[in-house]
Amino acid sequence: MGYKVNDLITTCKVLFDEKACLLDANLPVSPFNDQILQQTMQEPSKMKIGVLDESYFLKCSESVKRSMKMTSDVLKNAGYELVPFSFTNEEWDEARKFYIGLLVNGIGPPILDSIVNNNEPLMNHVTPMKLFCEMGSIRRWMME
Repeated sequence: MGYKVNDLITTCKVLFDEKACLLDANLPVSPFNDQILQQTMQEPSKMKIGVLDESYFLKCSESVKRSMKMTSDVLKNAGYELVPFSFTNEEWDEARKFYIGLLVNGIGPPILDSIVNNNEPLMNHVTPMKLFCEMGSIRRWMME
């Protein structure tokens, strides 16, 4: 999402713009609240940040593990409280169905190309998905 907190703030301001729901009726009306941001920035030790644990579904590559550790260390040193959390297997199964639908219908190939082009190895459970994406929509439809 970004390299600095300000990058994330800018992203959230764009995503939570009051006019966004006028462009997409599926978006909830939830405008960005500058007052809450300022209060949080003044008292960072009161802010809790959830850190998702690795699971059987969401395996992390070594680069992701390194970046999560670096980020966690920076946040702890800045006074934030980190709260580890995880999802149940049933919740992951629902997320998997949604994710696979997105992956094979358009966003998968560019993401996989980016991983390969950045010299990151594909993890074992991603390789079959890469093959599934490369099949084309008609073959995938036939398999379903």
